Amino acid sequence: MRAGLIAYVSGIVLAVWTTRPEAGAGIALAALVGVGVFAVDRLDRLGRLGWRWRAAGLLLGCAAAGFAWHLAWAGWRLDRQLDPSLEGVDMAVLGVVANLPRRYGEVQRFLFAIEDSDRGFSQRKVLLNHYGPEEIRAGRAYRLTIRLNRPRAMANPGVFDYEAWLLQRGVSARGYVRGGVEPLPQHRGKALIRLRAAVKDGILRQVADPQIAGVVTALVLGDSGGLSDAQWELFRQTGTNHLFVISGLHIGLVCLLAWGLSLALARCAPPLLLLAPAQKIALVPALAAGAAYAVISGFGLPAQRALVMAAVLMLASLFNRKQAVSLRFLLAMAVVLTLNPLSFLGMGFWLSFGAVAALLLIQRPSARSAQNRSISGWLGRGLRPQLAVAAMLFAPLLFFTGQASLLGPVVNLAAIPLVGLLIVPLCLIAACCLGFSEALAGGLFDLARHLLRGLFLGLEQAVALGADHALVAPPRLDAPSLLLLAVAGLLLLLPGGFPGRRMAGLLALPLLFAAPKVPRDDLLRLHVLDVGQGLAMVVETRRHVLLYDTGASFSPDASIGDRIVLPVLESLGIDKIDVLVLSHDDDDHSGGFAAIDAAMPIGRLFSSFGAVSATAAAHTCRDRIAWRWDGIEFRFLYPAAPAENDNNNSCVLQIRAGGFRALLPGDIEAAVERQLASTLGEELRGDVLIAAHHGSNTSSSWPFLKMVDPEHVVFAAGYRNAFGHPAPAVLERTAAFTPNLLNTSELGMIRFTLPAEGEPLQVESFRAKHPRYWRSPL
Repeated sequence: MRAGLIAYVSGIVLAVWTTRPEAGAGIALAALVGVGVFAVDRLDRLGRLGWRWRAAGLLLGCAAAGFAWHLAWAGWRLDRQLDPSLEGVDMAVLGVVANLPRRYGEVQRFLFAIEDSDRGFSQRKVLLNHYGPEEIRAGRAYRLTIRLNRPRAMANPGVFDYEAWLLQRGVSARGYVRGGVEPLPQHRGKALIRLRAAVKDGILRQVADPQIAGVVTALVLGDSGGLSDAQWELFRQTGTNHLFVISGLHIGLVCLLAWGLSLALARCAPPLLLLAPAQKIALVPALAAGAAYAVISGFGLPAQRALVMAAVLMLASLFNRKQAVSLRFLLAMAVVLTLNPLSFLGMGFWLSFGAVAALLLIQRPSARSAQNRSISGWLGRGLRPQLAVAAMLFAPLLFFTGQASLLGPVVNLAAIPLVGLLIVPLCLIAACCLGFSEALAGGLFDLARHLLRGLFLGLEQAVALGADHALVAPPRLDAPSLLLLAVAGLLLLLPGGFPGRRMAGLLALPLLFAAPKVPRDDLLRLHVLDVGQGLAMVVETRRHVLLYDTGASFSPDASIGDRIVLPVLESLGIDKIDVLVLSHDDDDHSGGFAAIDAAMPIGRLFSSFGAVSATAAAHTCRDRIAWRWDGIEFRFLYPAAPAENDNNNSCVLQIRAGGFRALLPGDIEAAVERQLASTLGEELRGDVLIAAHHGSNTSSSWPFLKMVDPEHVVFAAGYRNAFGHPAPAVLERTAAFTPNLLNTSELGMIRFTLPAEGEPLQVESFRAKHPRYWRSPL
């Protein structure tokens, strides 16, 4: 049974590498699996198969079943996505707001369940932005005019895969509301969503402190939109992130509290005990309480995963199924992956199952430990599961985040019971009281507020005391080293005397002796990042790094800098920027600078508008400024003096490596292009040209293109952007010089590699090198 479950899970995982799943193919494969299993069974009954062949056939059938299910699920989800012919078309729709809307400045973002559409695009979920003054209410019905695009996102290495996230949640398109909104009060809407919105409004009324209100809303409703970046940083440093999002821990603790209360009540009703033991009777309301909490929290993927795990473990006990705990664990994993075959891509999947596996592996308390009732014994028993979970999750945390908290095991010793046994129950009871007694709810929320403030004070003190050692953030480890760390964590949790257990320390050596940084093999690498409508470009020589522009900002707390550029730099193994160039003051070129400046050391900063860095010496870019790194020449060609037009103030940078040249012109327009063409002439020639102003009609003039005569032209533009970049006329002009027109919105991050002088230039794109079936084809 366990081998079959492992084969089934493996089949689901392997299907992720298929190119374009089809639901029909999955159904056909499932039918073939059924025929194959029937044939194996018949041959076995006739005695024509040995047990080895029978076992192999059944395992292969289980793997094929998992593979077939993933194909069918993915094919159905992909078939429901927006047809390309409907992109950018006004669409009149009627539907219901299916989540709690979030506000980002003046923008409201919400999930909309379309019930009817004038374009036939109905019974779908779409993610919408609303820029108008009307307040979008959760669970309410509206008639809207919307404009949609396919669920496409930026594609770069080391960056959160938003397209996979959208597919997992069944989002068929993204778009925005055009014009006003028409509420439909006669439509019933979604009662559960309205209830969640009413609870959120009640929390915001009762809890005046916005930071505490954000935490309470996250604990009760699973809505973490109110948590600030400073709070997430505190949770990250103390290893308590899991306490403030709905997870298996919360649902497990709610089930435990409900089980304890139900057990006490069942023992007070002797007639019930004639039906079943009190422990089993208590399982039913415990599971119901966990399910109710998962539903009121929005029943997102983490809540679904946690509830499935709890249900599998509890129902086995309820129905006297004597399977081994490992079998229940694998069954829970199989059910979770059946419900969502892509859930294994997320960090939460590995942390949830890793934590449960760690706790199951250490459930062997010694008699000596159980008899020790001293404070040290209590601390030891409390720390043991925390240390076990920390050991098991160390490698996954390093893989997904690049760091792990050393304070976590000690801090969680007090934080888990405080949050799980006091704060969460208080908040849930207070939320239930909102409907009949605001005064009682306010008193309970006030008590929870005091407990949360005390908890935050303790977390801050823990960080202050262990600031130098709060986080382990080693240089980026390769896959084999991370695998060795994962095996080391597993060995540590196995019983004493297990073969190879003493090898755990040896396997962890990669953490202590990270490989020293060595010069890169290639002479030059140019990475044009996919940052939507904007520009960010990483230039690597053998020993140095230059960053040209940083993309746009989204809000005061979020930007392309921290969402895209920093993760890409980390994935490339870059921990320092030698030179950062901000071509000009437009937000889509310099909006991400603040986040990068705060997170990574910068050697020198060049800009055309007097930008100031917290760490780097700042300079103004002017023509004739030049330097050499590792045989590569960098030279500013423009400007000689400040220009009135901000676009024409862009720093124009040329990179030379022997006979190879690349030109980065920022957003200069045709007047400056003609000036450079007339003054520099053949010096402008370049193998790679980053199209000026993202391919706008104001740039890429004929004289400029003639002098550059590029082999490759890159358009850094957003997918179906509102500006129409690159303009058709620009595409036509550049096509007269080269057929190699590359667009980041189509290809993702584009990389040019020059191995050595005189060798051919290598070109690759992220989407082509890392194809996934959920990444929208053009």
